[in-house]
Amino acid sequence: SDVGHAGAVRSVSRAYRKALADCVEGWESELMDQEDPQEEGNLELLKTAYAVTHLSETFLLTPKSDFMMDHYENVASLPGAVTADTVRYLRLHHMADPLASYDDDMLHALENSMQPDQLDGGAPFWDLVEKYLVRGCLEDAWALLSRHSLQRQAINTLEQNGLDEYQAAALAQDQDGFKALEAVLVSAPLPGGRTDEFDANFVLGEELGLEEGLLEGVPPAAFRLWEPNTGNRDAGDFPASFQSNAAMQVYNSWQQAVKALPEIQTLKRRIPQLQRVTSILTGDFSGVEFDNWAEEMCAELLYKMPNIRLGDVHVRASKIMSKFEEDELTACLNDVVISIMKGNAGRVVEVLHELGGGSGAALPAVMTSLLCNLLDDVHALPRISPDYSMPTELLLAAAFSVRSSFALENQDDIGVRLIVRLLLPHIKVGGDIRITAEMVDAMEHYQPQTDVEVEALIEMCLKLVERKNIRVLDGCISLVLARYQCLLMDGRPGDATKWLISGMDLEALCFDVPKQSESRQGLFASSVC
Repeated sequence: SDVGHAGAVRSVSRAYRKALADCVEGWESELMDQEDPQEEGNLELLKTAYAVTHLSETFLLTPKSDFMMDHYENVASLPGAVTADTVRYLRLHHMADPLASYDDDMLHALENSMQPDQLDGGAPFWDLVEKYLVRGCLEDAWALLSRHSLQRQAINTLEQNGLDEYQAAALAQDQDGFKALEAVLVSAPLPGGRTDEFDANFVLGEELGLEEGLLEGVPPAAFRLWEPNTGNRDAGDFPASFQSNAAMQVYNSWQQAVKALPEIQTLKRRIPQLQRVTSILTGDFSGVEFDNWAEEMCAELLYKMPNIRLGDVHVRASKIMSKFEEDELTACLNDVVISIMKGNAGRVVEVLHELGGGSGAALPAVMTSLLCNLLDDVHALPRISPDYSMPTELLLAAAFSVRSSFALENQDDIGVRLIVRLLLPHIKVGGDIRITAEMVDAMEHYQPQTDVEVEALIEMCLKLVERKNIRVLDGCISLVLARYQCLLMDGRPGDATKWLISGMDLEALCFDVPKQSESRQGLFASSVC
């Protein structure tokens, strides 16, 4: 079905993004101990391409609706189906680390002080709590709030003997309030989860690993109800497929608990700053100063409109963007974000081409080609003409970029392997012959230095040879003859002869010649090897 196919395409997209994320992480590590403005600029371009790829996966790699598709079969069209992925995207690519605005001394004091809420009048403590809340990192918010001086006092003093009845009751009341606060924070069924640790979404974590719920009617893993992918769900009491009504029912129960739990109301009288905490959790952002549009958008998706529809996301994002001043570059990037949210797949290819896909550099060219192929697989790209295929053109351009880039680094062996892996899945009966020609040309101009290299390349191409692809056979025979000549020049005629025999075996596979037959003798007589 189209739904199942789109799910498979999204899985492939996540694998692509994982490889790109690894490249970004490795590059950042290399640049940590050196200053290279040009390399840092290229890294930022790659990060932007990574963000575009991530956003495209959420808004473009979805099944296309048609009159034959059941309403609940097309999950992407249901309220709240893209909220979790959008929240993760915003946190990962547009929102700064909450700790980045604090120096090391302040962070050390917040973590180790017995009264962190009293430092500098309490401003750093409560500002950091607010930053955690705005981005939905409620586990981090609770970790900080649990170090509040009243919480420490309640725990430490209740363990002592000799307390009078009034004092013990007051301390117990404080402790009950903090337990209720912990329950609403670490059980919150927020789309995207209660931590940003898994925002890349390669693996969805358990988040605290709670076995029993702290809040009645709100299971600790209820945040998974917002996940549109069945692979991100657990079996048991949850629906097998995404159901926005089930997610909203639990979500509304949680927000009602935030408003109504008497223990929290009592604690707010002792700690007035907690009023800001509960206001944010219930969607009241009056008094909150957002740093950028992404923060406000993320907060609204988490606490105001988790059940927003796919077609409404760009409308709300555009309205929020208009509140913030932006320079020319930011305005351009925001325009790209809105275009993708609207479903403009052509804009994605254009942007990736500008971000390096058309520069001749191997990595951005390959990522542009791969994403274009995925968009074409879900029929998101418009057809320019019957005689022109954008995915094919970008694929050939990517192969050329790989070939030239690795040739400049004198790493032809890696270049050829990558070209074969890139082009091989696209060689098919009735396909564009240029793809086969490009791969075979790379093989024919390659001088392998070891037997292992040749064996690996032939192994990758073996199925096509068995399917009688003569052109791919020619590429394999070229590798065999190149290895034969190299070994012969090294004075190893015995090893060289083995490769000739291997070449004749490949030809026999292509022409269906049994190992013991007269026709095989004729093949040997006319064999290239």
